[in-house]
Amino acid sequence: MPLYDFRHPLTEEIKEVFFHMNDEDKIYIDEEGVEWERVFAASYLGATYRTFDEKRLVDEKGKPLKIKKFSDEFIRHQGFKNAADYIDYNNSIIDREKTPEANRQKMHDQRNNKDLQAQLKENKRLLKKKNKEHRKQRESSKSKVTVKTTVDKTGKVTKMKAD
Repeated sequence: MPLYDFRHPLTEEIKEVFFHMNDEDKIYIDEEGVEWERVFAASYLGATYRTFDEKRLVDEKGKPLKIKKFSDEFIRHQGFKNAADYIDYNNSIIDREKTPEANRQKMHDQRNNKDLQAQLKENKRLLKKKNKEHRKQRESSKSKVTVKTTVDKTGKVTKMKAD
């Protein structure tokens, strides 16, 4: 459900507000005209090593993870629209599978894969065959009609005849 948490800047009250998923700006301003600060909880961040009790967060090697609290202002200052974009960017830096070098290597491996190349060649052959059949079908379904018209001196059509 697209519910978002906001904190009042003075009273620290937390309020859950509904927004549509496609809404670009998720800003909450109350009836008094106060803009509330958006709160990002750890469950929204998609951390791979998180805990819901009081234990410290650690990585695979047991080293403590750095936890950075950030607000909408921080995210916008970094040049991102929202926290999800910021997190995706940071994860892409860490995740070597998403790097340009990894993508180039994957493309290179696919190009050298003989089975994959044979399958691609077969798919191209089938596509050409289907396109040729479709063109023939379209050509045969077309009917040619000749229309003869008679125009008077004012330019109006007086007679039309179809052959």
